[in-house]
Amino acid sequence: MQKELTSMVVALNKDIKKAWDVVSEIEYATPYQDENGENPVADANYHYLEFLNRGIYIKLCIALTHVGAMEVLNDLREDFKTWNLKGVDMPYWAEGLTCPATSRLSQYVDGLASLLYEEVGTPGLGLAIEITKLQRILLGTPTLILHSKIEPSNEKEIRVKMYELLIHYYPDTVREIPISKVSKTYKPDIGIKSLKTAVEYKFCDSADELKTAIGGVYEDIMGYNGSADWTTFFAVFYMTDPYMTQAQVEAEFEMAGAPHNWKPLLVTGQGQRAKSRRKRKEEAKESDGTNSPNCELQATDVTPLE
Repeated sequence: MQKELTSMVVALNKDIKKAWDVVSEIEYATPYQDENGENPVADANYHYLEFLNRGIYIKLCIALTHVGAMEVLNDLREDFKTWNLKGVDMPYWAEGLTCPATSRLSQYVDGLASLLYEEVGTPGLGLAIEITKLQRILLGTPTLILHSKIEPSNEKEIRVKMYELLIHYYPDTVREIPISKVSKTYKPDIGIKSLKTAVEYKFCDSADELKTAIGGVYEDIMGYNGSADWTTFFAVFYMTDPYMTQAQVEAEFEMAGAPHNWKPLLVTGQGQRAKSRRKRKEEAKESDGTNSPNCELQATDVTPLE
């Protein structure tokens, strides 16, 4: 029974991940329209999301029957009647688009996976699901910042807001817990103890800053290596403009030999460094003539009409 249940949970976990990937595709494809004002890409993804969620439901029914969890199975069947399998929405807490049906299915999969903890001691399956959820929250960083009505100028402003959000999801969220090495102490920006996951934020106001930040993460990788408290790492690069693509940075990590438990995430949002903000304000003043030395003369050297 253990082997069959493990196979079922692994398959369900893969399907859940596919469903969340499709939700992300819908989010990115939504603005697109062809010459007829239609969006065939998004439409196809909606149908695929419905197909995946229905498949997850069927597999869950089989798995719950297999383990004899008939009361949970009955709850699932009643629950299922109220779901829109291809429905998505944008929650106010700003983690991007989500699918309520996929979220509810994930809860049932979590419950099924919990049986494995007692039987074969493999908590990695449940952790994988939770870490996938965390990744979606981190990808929604720019939207949270936008709704917070701040224009960040450094990493600290961003990680404070993200900590305030994450502490409600994961009560064991911590900040800057030191990891001591021989010559230096490393402190992850945010850590979630139950997931053994650390999050590093990098604020990048230029392409050069992004390259420097990527190099800094390589140093962090060496610093956190071997830590028993943190086994999964997200490096979130908050860009004020799209200086690189996700694929480019992933290729950079791969070429540098970064371990697979380090995942770079690129997000683009509002903000700028304080020095850049001051410079742009000065340039704006110069362009409208308010800083011109002749302004006062021009304003006073006017002969009034008689």
